[in-house]
Order: sequence, then structure tokens, then C-alpha cells
Amino acid sequence: HAGKLVFHAAALVTGSGTVLVLGASGQGKSTLSAAWLNVGRVVSDDHVVVSAAVAASGMDFCVEPLRADMYLRPGSVRALPPALLECGEPSTDGRLRIRRDCAASRFSALGAVSGIVVLEGQERGADSWLRPLSQSEGLLAVMAANSYLSAGPPFASPVLFGLAQRLVSDVPVCRLSVGSKLLRRPGEELRRVNDLLNLHLPGAQSTGS
Repeated sequence: HAGKLVFHAAALVTGSGTVLVLGASGQGKSTLSAAWLNVGRVVSDDHVVVSAAVAASGMDFCVEPLRADMYLRPGSVRALPPALLECGEPSTDGRLRIRRDCAASRFSALGAVSGIVVLEGQERGADSWLRPLSQSEGLLAVMAANSYLSAGPPFASPVLFGLAQRLVSDVPVCRLSVGSKLLRRPGEELRRVNDLLNLHLPGAQSTGS
């Protein structure tokens, strides 16, 4: 391996690969992840490890969960498929823990990174949208999602910084705003989000669970 980065991020498996979802706490990473379980698989809803490996064609980036289970606040629980509620148990901090071993088919243990999206809040009644970011904007977002890079020197070593630069140069980075209908009409809004991801973030095919 050429290196690893830990991100405060979700990771969703799409038809064109696995997408990292960045965003500050409260921006909706867990809610989107919970809703995504209605239509696809999830690597993680909150913290991931991205590994870089040298390949014949350049650098390959793979993502895996930092922790096994999902921990959802009440607002995010509303987005879950009803069948997964029986896999939940209360955690000590008031969130609902969704056990991965209870719903193994809904989760993926590894994914090839095909793109990165940065979540942005949405106005009530608006539809989902996605727009590309520049490499410099993408690098700032990636640095903010890693505690060492965001702390700056001496914590942000040249190796970590170089790895983050390579990541945003090798995969597309976009800003995503998820429509406010996600909780009221999840099927419709998730189809739109999925179409946007597959259109703007074509890449490696999703890996197995």
C-alpha cells in the first residue's frame, strides 16, 4: 500500500463505483446513508479508511468502514427501510445502532472509489442537484474531512498531503445537495440522486460485499 487516509465521511455503492460523501456533522451523511439502504449498499455512514495502492495503470483507491455498525439519530432513522428497524438496538448516546451482521446484504466491506461528493444543505421544496468542483475546492474538502490534514503542520505530513492531492486528481469531486423530499418520497429522490451520481461520477464498477 502507498498509504491510508481516515475520513469523516460516508461511502455509498452506486452502479459506477463507490462514492465518498463528505460533509460536516449535521449535513446529512447518515440520513442519506440510511435512505440509500432502500436502493443500494453502504460501506459506512460516518467514518471510513481510504487506502491507496500502486497499480499498473497508476494509483487505485479503495474504501472500507472504520467501524462496523451504523449509529443513527432519530431524524436519520426515519429514512431506513422498515425491515431494518428490527436490526436496531439503542446505544448509550441515544442513537440507534444498526448491526451490520443483521443486514449483511445491505452493506459492503470494500469499495473502489469512483468519486467524491461534498454535501450542501438544501432549501425546503428544492430538488437534488450536483455540480463539479475544481481540484483546489476538492482538496480543501478532503483536508477538512481528515483530522490530521485539517490540523495543519506538523500533523499534516507531506505524505498525507500528497496522498490527498493524488486522490482529488484521480477521481472527480462534486458538490451535492439532496432534495428536501428525501424523507417524504425517498424512492423518487434517491433515483434522482443515483442518476446524478452515475452521470457525473463515472468510474470503477462497484466491488462485492
